[in-house]
Amino acid sequence: MGFLEYARLLRRHWFLVIFAAILGAAAGLLISFVQTPSYRASTEVFISTQAADTSSDLVQGNAFTLSRVNTYARLAGSEEVLERVADRLELEVPVRDLMEQVEAMPVTNTAILEISALSDDPALAADLANATSASLAEAVEELETTGSTSPVRLATIVSADVPAEPESPRPVLQGILGALLLAVAALAFIVVRDLVDTRIRTERDVKAVTSAPLLAAVHFDPKAAARPLVVHAEPLSPQSEVFRTLRTNLNFVEVDGESRLFVMTSSIPGEGKTTTAVNLALAIAGSGTRWRSTP
Repeated sequence: MGFLEYARLLRRHWFLVIFAAILGAAAGLLISFVQTPSYRASTEVFISTQAADTSSDLVQGNAFTLSRVNTYARLAGSEEVLERVADRLELEVPVRDLMEQVEAMPVTNTAILEISALSDDPALAADLANATSASLAEAVEELETTGSTSPVRLATIVSADVPAEPESPRPVLQGILGALLLAVAALAFIVVRDLVDTRIRTERDVKAVTSAPLLAAVHFDPKAAARPLVVHAEPLSPQSEVFRTLRTNLNFVEVDGESRLFVMTSSIPGEGKTTTAVNLALAIAGSGTRWRSTP
């Protein structure tokens, strides 16, 4: 199936794709309206080592700090730190729930750690982020202390503010995604249905199943019941011209034979054999020639 076939399918079923897109957009908007808003607040922590006396010590300290950033990111979401957060904020929630709300990510190629918290309460989201930052600093100081002091220091450089807008849901984005999803699903359904459909509907279908020449294509006429003899009633219409085309092409079939016999049939009753035969006869009569018909 080439590009033109896909274009024809889309032209024939565009209304289904549009309807699916509208339905998907409505579903996305509806889901966004029933979702509980979630707010995210973030804080940034700078990781440093004790002051170095020489340039060599400074390089070693920077390398040590960078090597520790990923470790501290994991530590921020540990039970050790989050239990401190729960105690600090006097939260009566399982630590496992806090693990799903708090996330720590190192900023690439820096000694900065970004800690974010997600909650349906914007104020609680900010409190969680700030409390996690403070609790992590305490935990790191305890873990890294080898003598009287810790060689590592964590300092909050950006405190978390109470978010004004929710991170989710996003009605516009969800509506667009819903429309795209159902539109693509509708397109896939149309293509699959066309691929598995073995019925003969168009001239292209006829040419695909037989190498015999197509003499003419008499398309469905919605006015056939009101004026079945279209060649007589509307001799200048495109439908009448099709019957004249069929008459002309039949004149050139088996021209070397002494006699020619044409059989008009259909797959099921009521498909228009009689209407076609009579209109063809009118077209033949209009050309001034005589054919003999056998009932």
